[in-house]
Amino acid sequence: MFRALRPLALLCTLWVLPAMAQEDRDDQWAVSPELRAAALAWLAADDPTEALWQIGTYAAQGDIPARFMARTLYYNFVAWDFPDLDRDGWAALFPPDPGEASRFWRPYPIDEEAVPAAAARNLISHAETAEDWIAQAQVLLDAGLTNTVREHLRILLGNGSPFAGEAAMFMEGWITPEDALWFEIWYTRATDHGLADTFEEFDPERSQARRDQWGGTPWGPAQNAQFDEALADGRWTALRAFALLSLFDDEGVVLPMDAPPPELERWARQLGAVTVNDPERAPPLTADDLAGIGALVRTDAARSPYLTPLKTACDTACPDTTTECLAIGAITRVYDISRLRQVDFGPALPLETYASSDRAGRDLLAHMGALYSRDRTFALDMPQCFRDAALALNPTRDTE
Repeated sequence: MFRALRPLALLCTLWVLPAMAQEDRDDQWAVSPELRAAALAWLAADDPTEALWQIGTYAAQGDIPARFMARTLYYNFVAWDFPDLDRDGWAALFPPDPGEASRFWRPYPIDEEAVPAAAARNLISHAETAEDWIAQAQVLLDAGLTNTVREHLRILLGNGSPFAGEAAMFMEGWITPEDALWFEIWYTRATDHGLADTFEEFDPERSQARRDQWGGTPWGPAQNAQFDEALADGRWTALRAFALLSLFDDEGVVLPMDAPPPELERWARQLGAVTVNDPERAPPLTADDLAGIGALVRTDAARSPYLTPLKTACDTACPDTTTECLAIGAITRVYDISRLRQVDFGPALPLETYASSDRAGRDLLAHMGALYSRDRTFALDMPQCFRDAALALNPTRDTE
């Protein structure tokens, strides 16, 4: 795809470019206009070689947001953009880091003693109390590393941490209604509500512990009103949460939220049936269902960054069947194949800016192409136009 190594003359420019005065900043995570421009240039470039070198130049000068972004690009994007290069070739895309004498090149390490947020990225994984976790999360959020905190909260919620509820309530104050994290929060609140009720008869202490970590009740009138509003507003996170929670109906568990309107309830039950690969649970999806779900996803994608790359990819690959593409992509969670959950560019490039770019749509297609080339199958097949476009970007590549 891209093939370029920097000539020696450009290497020498590192030493003559004026240093970016880090010491003059009140905030070590403040983003300079130069770095912001370089980040946007990387995002828009067909060949990102020049932008990578520029970002690396600022990183080598000690700029913390540049160092963080350069590391993200090196570990998550460079191998995809330059598949014909080896590790030495990928390293040569960036200026050398003065003082870095490691035998194996590491892209711009950040001193944890000098940069609290760099330390917090490790400390948050080892937090043993809600207070410790929230303290580290606050440091990361103040540095603009919001996606890093999102992923750590997903880990807590998925692992059933005893302080997951307190951590989630803290994050509820930070995220917007469009955030994909609401799915995990709503799902965990609702299931903990059911578990607290179940434990009450034979293990009241355990039941109370479930309630306490959510401030007394995992699911109350405030959550019910919020969830109802999200469903009525066509939020895919709410529909998906209701779909998975509806699977508990067979176990006699009463959902804490009200049922949505009949059409949304039918779609939710169809989504749940696809999720567990049990077509007997709900009527099959019809063309009208796919049209309705696709329209809902298109509306939500205009305001929800985690869905935007799927919309871009479908618009590009399947202009004649975009609605079907959006519906099937949402039902089978193709949007999770994008880089939005795995990466954090830091404050130099807000995740929402990446999500709304053409690059994010191409990245999604390329990663799907890698899965298709390995014969990966999904519960529902994406339209052939989507598959063809994905394989055209990545017919045989075997890069994770």
